[in-house]
Amino acid sequence: FDVDGRTYYVYDLSTRIQPLRPGPPDFGPLSITLNYPTGLRVDRDFFGRRQLSLSGARPLVAVPEILGLEVLPLPEEGRPESFSGAVGSFAIRATASPTDAAGGDPITLVLEIEDLSEEGTNLALLQAPPLDRVAALVEGFRLPPGSPAGVVDGRGKTFTQTLRPISDEVKEIPPIEFSWFDPTSREYRAARTAAIPITVRPTETMSLSQVVQADSGSPRAGSSPREPAPPAGLLAHRPAAGSLHADEDLDIG
Repeated sequence: FDVDGRTYYVYDLSTRIQPLRPGPPDFGPLSITLNYPTGLRVDRDFFGRRQLSLSGARPLVAVPEILGLEVLPLPEEGRPESFSGAVGSFAIRATASPTDAAGGDPITLVLEIEDLSEEGTNLALLQAPPLDRVAALVEGFRLPPGSPAGVVDGRGKTFTQTLRPISDEVKEIPPIEFSWFDPTSREYRAARTAAIPITVRPTETMSLSQVVQADSGSPRAGSSPREPAPPAGLLAHRPAAGSLHADEDLDIG
């Protein structure tokens, strides 16, 4: 465009950032460097055709001014208990393996979160749903402490967690809720996984009589034979045979 008889060129340089905290964003030492042409010359290519090229240039450095930009905090009103900081639009799916296990055996729960945001989200910062806040999950399963780490693949992130059913009365892995803040509608939204039916078998136990009976059988291969049991009653206190204490003369001449 022209201003006061001078022609200016406008270049639109855009990028996306994901602020981590409310307030004015800190872009650091931001500057733009441009090699501004100071002259042109006419050359000819291999086929003799005329072409323009730079005859000189000088560097120009500009420091942009950030005008009135401030990151607003996420609203407290309507924030779900399952909210873990996600902003955008998402979907969630869950699978588990195995679905037939004994009480206390490990079951692997896999949560897949897909980014449906139009411009995409930094999935490296995406946190797993807070599983320790799912009451039905905590009541029926033992969970390791801490939040599971995730693996990013394209526009999805996968979280893996180990669950151990507490008893054979557990019949399913309950729905897991994942919530986020939608910046377009400026509302919190949530999605839930489907419940996963599982079969938990009672843990096998052995009574004390079974342990004693199993231990009194024939010796296992590679083990030494058992010593005979000591005599019971008064025989257990019988003194050693007299022959063990008899003197014996040895002729070593």
